[in-house]
Amino acid sequence: MIDREKRLLDYISQEKLSHSLRRKINAHVEEIKSQLENEKQKYFSYITRQKRQFEGQKKLFENLKNNPLTEIKSMPLKQGDGEIHQKGVDVLLAIDLVHLAHEDAYDIAVILSGDTDLMEAVKLIKSLGKIAVIVSYHTPGNPRMSNISDLMNAGKFINLKDFTNKEIFEMSEVRREKGDLGEGES
Repeated sequence: MIDREKRLLDYISQEKLSHSLRRKINAHVEEIKSQLENEKQKYFSYITRQKRQFEGQKKLFENLKNNPLTEIKSMPLKQGDGEIHQKGVDVLLAIDLVHLAHEDAYDIAVILSGDTDLMEAVKLIKSLGKIAVIVSYHTPGNPRMSNISDLMNAGKFINLKDFTNKEIFEMSEVRREKGDLGEGES
């Protein structure tokens, strides 16, 4: 589209037009080009962020797969509208929460999610005498940033917004300091 706008501008520049009309056309084309460049940059930023998150997730899974207290289950990602989405993860998590509560496999469930689809599963495990600790981000008064108010009230809640980036980084270093990870792992 940017190239098409440039060609149109080149074509128009060859025509005999008044100076005022030529300026308006140039301004219009430049505005369109600017909008398209901004959109392109948004997509490039999104793709770069997705790649970085994917690499971080691979490292996390690699570190967790050797932990005997952790089981990793994954679901294929779905792509649509230029974005990648996870589907079905909340259902698997809810099933595991309830099943393992019935098996008495845990006393405390630490849930690293703000997905309100987990609400009924959290209520059920609480009725079975289990403690639910939800760890997520919540920005009061900003529905675009969070819609987890109901889930927050269903169990104990740790708001990651209450921590600085440094504190979160330091928490992630606890396992390394205790020597739980092998040499060269992070």
